[in-house]
Amino acid sequence: MKLQFFSLTPSVPGVQMLRLKDGVYSRVPLLPGAPVEVRRKVLCEDAGAPVSQVWARALDKELYPMLITSHHIGVLEFAIPADADFYTEAEVQAIDKQRV
Repeated sequence: MKLQFFSLTPSVPGVQMLRLKDGVYSRVPLLPGAPVEVRRKVLCEDAGAPVSQVWARALDKELYPMLITSHHIGVLEFAIPADADFYTEAEVQAIDKQRV
């Protein structure tokens, strides 16, 4: 599993985040205070709400920044499994340039 999350509120994490999981964008809720098991299931395992892939790829990723900047942050803040990986900025840019 490979993940990345983006804030949908410029510069501030909002109620929902944009998730890139294994090359597909979706929306997932931000779950502050939820137990790790719940956050992991919702953020990493559930399907998430569908979004237009064209829209998601066209978002200005400078206005909607990546939230996982290291594996440590992913595990602690977003409950990603220790064996999961996260997309780098270069990988996100490459995905965003692909045709849907």
